[in-house]
Amino acid sequence: MTDKKHRIRLNQEYRNKIAKRIELGLDQEHTIEKEKYLQLREQIKPLQDKTWNLMYQIGRENYPQEDVDMAWHLQKKYDNVNTIAPDSCFHVAYMDTRKEDKLNYNGDVVEAKGQPMEVEEHFDFKVDGSVQSGSNSRQSGNQFAYAYFRDELKAQPDCNPDINILMKDKDSNNPYQRKITEANDKYLGIGHQSSSNHTSYQAEWDKDYSMDLIGREYCRDRQLMTTKENYDQLLFWKNQKAQFVIAHENWVESIQNQMSEIKLGLKGYKYLDEALELEWSRSSSTKEHLSLILCDIDHLKAFNDNYGHVAGDHALVRTVKTIMDTLQRPSDLPARYGGKNLPLFYPALQPWVQWWLQSNYASLWIPSLFHMPFPTPPRS
Repeated sequence: MTDKKHRIRLNQEYRNKIAKRIELGLDQEHTIEKEKYLQLREQIKPLQDKTWNLMYQIGRENYPQEDVDMAWHLQKKYDNVNTIAPDSCFHVAYMDTRKEDKLNYNGDVVEAKGQPMEVEEHFDFKVDGSVQSGSNSRQSGNQFAYAYFRDELKAQPDCNPDINILMKDKDSNNPYQRKITEANDKYLGIGHQSSSNHTSYQAEWDKDYSMDLIGREYCRDRQLMTTKENYDQLLFWKNQKAQFVIAHENWVESIQNQMSEIKLGLKGYKYLDEALELEWSRSSSTKEHLSLILCDIDHLKAFNDNYGHVAGDHALVRTVKTIMDTLQRPSDLPARYGGKNLPLFYPALQPWVQWWLQSNYASLWIPSLFHMPFPTPPRS
């Protein structure tokens, strides 16, 4: 074996470049998850505009325009009057009847079945507002903004709209996550002045979703009553908004799952030489067979020249996935030995299996990307 410091390996920077190019290809691929995300993204803004018209109507039914104008007049006339507040989030309720008894901790009935009750929900129209509705619960903050303005954020070198999804299992105080979140919010104008010459995305979004209402500063201090029909329309919009955030999460996670498989499967020859050294020593002692097959992917350069390197990386991913689907044992190791060479390492295989692997995998032709099932052992 060659001394470790002289072994050929991909350096970390080159590995990262390869991973980014493959991830870009997966990001551009049309999948079910991506189509769901794009479909909801196209629907969400028109639906919000329609829902806002209903919300404005409900607001004016509870606080007529003439009353709001009078309150503004008094507020401007007297310094100690502060009763008008522009708002974009609202507590909306309708009257219903209780479907079952409400019990206290002692089991006593405090509100009997059939009595009138209010059904209430919070609706937030701001771009960074809460996205919560029943089973589709999502914390308030910027998840909707990141999902909706994903393309704009992806185009910025210091931003990443997927950061909350990629690091959802990490500590929320992670410095890297805070740094990227800060960059995202600054670019969108969330809690900041916009970092570029463009108009703040938050300001552009929120300017059409605010109305003056009489009451204190917080939306919870004034409840707007409406009908169940109107309430259900508002709830449908809120559920769609939550579904959109979930669609973004599902799409990003589907990409990351594929990237994890690729990174795990293509461990590279920094693992291959160590595995070879270990298995060579073991097979020498046990006298078991040891197979190493070097696959050369035909026409990869021509494929890259015709379709681009992103498409070439994508084809490489599909080729590797075909190989990985064939491997059945944890000890089987696919790797990349630079460029278009893929070593396949099979410890302790029978000679007839070695022959089949060599005859099928010695040369892979990229345009076909065929799938080769593992053979059934011959009968003795």
